Parts: sequence; C-alpha cells; structure tokens
Amino acid sequence: MKIPKRFYLFGRPIEIEYRDDILNDHDCHGQASYRRDKIILQPILPGAPQTQEQFEHNFCHELVHHITYYAGQSIHLEGDKKLHSEESFIDLFAALLHQALTTSQYEDGEG
Repeated sequence: MKIPKRFYLFGRPIEIEYRDDILNDHDCHGQASYRRDKIILQPILPGAPQTQEQFEHNFCHELVHHITYYAGQSIHLEGDKKLHSEESFIDLFAALLHQALTTSQYEDGEG
C-alpha cells in the first residue's frame, strides 16, 4: 500500500510527516495533529518492532482519526464523548480500512 504525501479533507490539505524522535512513548507509532493538518508517522527503523503492515495500519489509524474528527462535528455521542477519541472504534475501523485497501482487486489485475 502506498502512503500519500498529502490528501484533502473538507478542502484542507493533510500532510504526512515522518519523525523518529517523538513517537516512542507508550509504543506510539503515529499521531494525528488536527490543528497543524498533519499525520505524523514513525518510519520503519532498524531495531524498531514495526512491520510494513503495521506501518500501513498506523497510517490508516491516523487517517481515521482525522476523518472522524471532521465527521464528529456533526455526530453527537452520549455525554461529552468525541468520535475521534474513541480509540477502540478508531482502531477497528482502521483495521477494516487497511484490509479493504490492501486486498482490493481491479479489472486490470493491478492490486
């Protein structure tokens, strides 16, 4: 799966940034920065326990955070809960999105 360098949500460009110096806390390999319109990913590093599939999943996870952040402005959960903060939902959605993207089959045989 190819990771883009940028994509747009609601007309806003979301940039992908790679950093290996800030994301090692709590086994964190990615971060959604809503105010900066960025997804920050830890690249695959020698000695770091992250496969290509996990790296791709991390991208999908942060992508879903951004999508639900914007969607959450119009979706109301009980109490003060925010859709983009529901980690179990985000991770499940990201896993399904990753599987759909990496197993897609096309008419021309390209995958």
